[in-house]
Amino acid sequence: MKNLNHPRDLHSGTRPFGPELHNSVTGANLNGSPIRFKGMEVVNSGVTQTNIMQLFLDWMGLLNANYKIMPVGCSDSHDVGRHFVGQGRTYTCCDGRDPGNIDVIGAADALIVFDCLV
Repeated sequence: MKNLNHPRDLHSGTRPFGPELHNSVTGANLNGSPIRFKGMEVVNSGVTQTNIMQLFLDWMGLLNANYKIMPVGCSDSHDVGRHFVGQGRTYTCCDGRDPGNIDVIGAADALIVFDCLV
C-alpha cells in the first residue's frame, strides 16, 4: 500500500497538495497526474498545518471524487529519544489475542479495503 505522508509539505521540491498542483475541493490533481496512493496522512502531531482541518478537508475532497483513500494518522515519532511518542494513531481490524503473532498482511489488507471504516 502506498501512503501519502505530509501532502502539504515540501519534499524534493514538490508540495503534492499545494494549490498549484491539487484542488482540495474536487480532489483533482491539476497537472493531470493520477492518484496512486491508497492511504493518506490526515493528522500528524509533528507536522501541523495552520488550519488543522486542512488535511482532513483534502481527504474529503478525494472521497467526493470517488477515491477510496484510507485516512491514517501518526505521531511522527521516529525514535523515542527525540520525539514524544503516541499522539496520532492509525487503527485497523485484526485478531489481537496474540499480539506477538498478528497477521500483518491481514491487518494491512483491512486498511486497503476499508474493512474497518464504519
